[in-house]
Amino acid sequence: MTDAPRAGARAAVFAVVVTAAMIATPAVLPSIWLRMAILEGLFAAIAIGTLALPWRALFEVRARDLALGVVAAGALWLAGAAVIAAIRAAAPALAEDLGQIQGFAVALDPWWLVLVALPFIVATEDIVWRAAVTLPLAERLPAPAAAIAAGSLFAAAHVTSGPPLLVVAALACGTLWSALAIATRRLAPVTAMHLTWDVLVVFVAPY
Repeated sequence: MTDAPRAGARAAVFAVVVTAAMIATPAVLPSIWLRMAILEGLFAAIAIGTLALPWRALFEVRARDLALGVVAAGALWLAGAAVIAAIRAAAPALAEDLGQIQGFAVALDPWWLVLVALPFIVATEDIVWRAAVTLPLAERLPAPAAAIAAGSLFAAAHVTSGPPLLVVAALACGTLWSALAIATRRLAPVTAMHLTWDVLVVFVAPY
C-alpha cells in the first residue's frame, strides 16, 4: 500500500474508532464534560502523533481568524435562535430537550472549572473532528460533501450523550465547523467560533 492510501486508511479507522468510542462510553462515564475531556484529549494526542496532517499550518493563529470566529459565532447564535423559535412552534416536544441540554452547564460549576475545562474540550474536539476527521474526507470528497459527512459522524457520536435535539445541533454545528475548517485550513477560526458559541448558548444567552 502506498503512502496516500495508507494515510487515508489510517484516517478512516481513526474516524470510526472515535465515533464508536463516543457512542459507547456514556454508560461508563456519565459526566458529559469529564467524558469529552478524556476522550477528546486522548484522541487529539493520537491524531497529532499518527495522522499526516499539516499540523503546523493548522495551528497557526491570526488575529483576523479569531475575529472571523467570533463574528461567525454571533451569526450562528442568531440563526439558532430563529430555528429554536420555529421548533417551539412546530414541535414543542422536541423543544423540551432544551432543558436537559441547558442542564449541562450546571455540571461545569464552579466558574474556574469553566475557564479550564471548556477551552480544553473545545480545542481538542476541533483537533479531532475538524482536523483529523474532516480534512482527510476533504481530500476525497467535494468540500460540501466532506463537511456534511464529518458533521454526520459528529452527530452520530452524540446519539447516546443527550436528547434528540443535541444530535440535531451536533449535525448542524458540526457541519458548519467542518466547512469552516475546510475553507480556511486552520483551526483558530473554528475554535474561536466554537468556543464563543458554546459560551453564548450555555452561559450568556441560552435559547
